[in-house]
Amino acid sequence: MKNLLFFSLVLFSSLLQAQEFNNTGKEFWAGYGAHLSMYNPDGTVNTSGGSQEMVFYLSGNSDAIITVEIPSIGWSKTYTYSANSMFTTDVMPKVVGTDARIVAEGLSHNGIHIISSTPIVAFCHIYDNNSSATTLLTPVSSLGQFYTSLNFTQQSTNKNAAGYCFVVATEDSTEVEIIPSVNTQTHIAGVPFIVQLNKGDVYNLFGAQTGQNNGVFTGEDLTGTSIRTVNIDSTVPCRKISVFSGSSDITINCGGGNTTSDIIFQQIMPNGALGNKFFLIPTKQMGHNYFRVLVTDTTTNVALNGVRLTNLINGLYYEFTNDSISEITSNIP
Repeated sequence: MKNLLFFSLVLFSSLLQAQEFNNTGKEFWAGYGAHLSMYNPDGTVNTSGGSQEMVFYLSGNSDAIITVEIPSIGWSKTYTYSANSMFTTDVMPKVVGTDARIVAEGLSHNGIHIISSTPIVAFCHIYDNNSSATTLLTPVSSLGQFYTSLNFTQQSTNKNAAGYCFVVATEDSTEVEIIPSVNTQTHIAGVPFIVQLNKGDVYNLFGAQTGQNNGVFTGEDLTGTSIRTVNIDSTVPCRKISVFSGSSDITINCGGGNTTSDIIFQQIMPNGALGNKFFLIPTKQMGHNYFRVLVTDTTTNVALNGVRLTNLINGLYYEFTNDSISEITSNIP
């Protein structure tokens, strides 16, 4: 199995109020992010589902009754969980009629809902024999209303690959403003648009393709795309949303003349849940470990092991490789 680890750190403006963050909870929302094998060579959707699978890993300190459901397609599984164990769910459905995959830009209704009778921790894993990506899920209680997508430079030897980000609504009547940082398949960079979502609805963006060179296909990097809920009126608070970013396939130079191709799939933390101090733990025996530090205030002083970073890219982020255990600090969260 090819392994690609992409590390990301996000630093945001001090104007944002920090919120209490906990990764244990009784309710989660996720989505079945794009994977290259979901498509045929001509770019059409693979109706047989693709070679990839998606499962959840669930763990907690108490016995629980846990339901994993996709309300829009009537799919549901309920499990009896035993405390202090790691439980793996059934694979998520991926064929016509019961298809949870997010394969196109725009609106779909296939949000995946996890409900537990007692607090649990949940992980999501998308994989096949050639690729693998996993993410820790954020419970609804720790979700926020404002997110900034963090992706990576999109390049792949497969013309159907693309970077993406998507939002999942956790409540009915959720109004979301999205400002793409780059051109997507159907939206123009920098032009805000509003989508109306109900509970379990998903809105997905794919970065537009930008070219080809020596068999490598490039696409837009969605880093900096803004996703936030909007007040419907003064009596209704902003709804909480769940946001993910990733790539259906991406090629990254690992150093020593070696490259790797894999998927990326990551739930994004809300802007208000971020901090000022992080430790970087590199992958053993990988020549390049990539890190990105995203800022919304360009005056933020970001330091790696006490040395201030320079060369802010696009007014949005710092990017560097690092191969030793290190510390990132900032004066603004």
